[in-house]
Amino acid sequence: CEDEFERMAWVAAFFVSPYAANERTYKPFNPILGETFEYYDGNALFYLAEQVSHHPPVAAAHAENKGSGWVYDIVSAPQSKFLGNSVEVYPHGRSRVRLERTGELFWLRPPNSKAHNVLVGRTWVDSYGEMVLKNVTTGSECIMTFSPCGWFGAGRYDLKGYISDKEGRKRLLLTGRWNQDTYCVACNEEGEPLPEEEYKPLWIAKPLPAGDVYGFTEFAHELNAWAQEGEPLLSDSRRRPDREFLARGLSAEAQSEKVRIEEKQRAERKEREGRGDKWTPRWFGWDSDPLVFDGECALELVDPWMWNGSFRKKVSPEHRRDDAASEGGDEVLGASFCPWQYNDE
Repeated sequence: CEDEFERMAWVAAFFVSPYAANERTYKPFNPILGETFEYYDGNALFYLAEQVSHHPPVAAAHAENKGSGWVYDIVSAPQSKFLGNSVEVYPHGRSRVRLERTGELFWLRPPNSKAHNVLVGRTWVDSYGEMVLKNVTTGSECIMTFSPCGWFGAGRYDLKGYISDKEGRKRLLLTGRWNQDTYCVACNEEGEPLPEEEYKPLWIAKPLPAGDVYGFTEFAHELNAWAQEGEPLLSDSRRRPDREFLARGLSAEAQSEKVRIEEKQRAERKEREGRGDKWTPRWFGWDSDPLVFDGECALELVDPWMWNGSFRKKVSPEHRRDDAASEGGDEVLGASFCPWQYNDE
């Protein structure tokens, strides 16, 4: 794409698209300190996330696509507030995308979300407020407003915003529904679509699989499987036995394994403190001289974790497997989970 504003529209749609899976009301697993998740698409896309802190919960992730030429880095440090029968989530963090061909760097500030009826009634999730995307290189800006749900569902999912140049002149109108799609169209400085211009689809969500008990998207099912070459890290979340039991519908066994894993985590923390050791993430490091752009989340809210570049697809065997035979495919699901610093089992 040669137009800088259309490029920004594609980046904005990239950040909107995950919200299509944001309606799931099941409580997610609490990641174990050191737990990881990696993904390859078999071509040029690579992604790795690591839980770098347990209290407070912080995850860091890095992705790159050599085919399309972009790099994505995120530190996620959400906070929440219990409001009686609802929970408001403040997605503090730092999200950046760099386009390698143009050298452009973007940062994102997402809207808040709220889970309603967490104690009484049917639980549902709403996302509302401004999503701000800034092109640090050119000065252009995208501000999209996620409409809060009104009475009888009025306005729920609606989003609308503009991409403006560095002088503040509107160039593109973006509209859609955050759980379904995002479109853009060229507009005048008042924000009205230009005559004869057609709305261009940037992103359209696939229908959810019918009858899925957990409300997963097709992509979520793909992520929960391991169809990639080789093995995942021993710390990979797909190796968690509680996750695999739950995927099979064995809730009692999943709960038992969840308790065992969390007790192991507490025991390791006690041992680490007794030794005077400090937890050090494997794939992310502390940025000693962090750069925070105007408008980004402050360092008081988000620690400056950064990708340390030490990961390779063929990392040392002790991170990939234990003393057992090499695994692959479905055999790795729920097997040999080991994010531990001290593994005496």
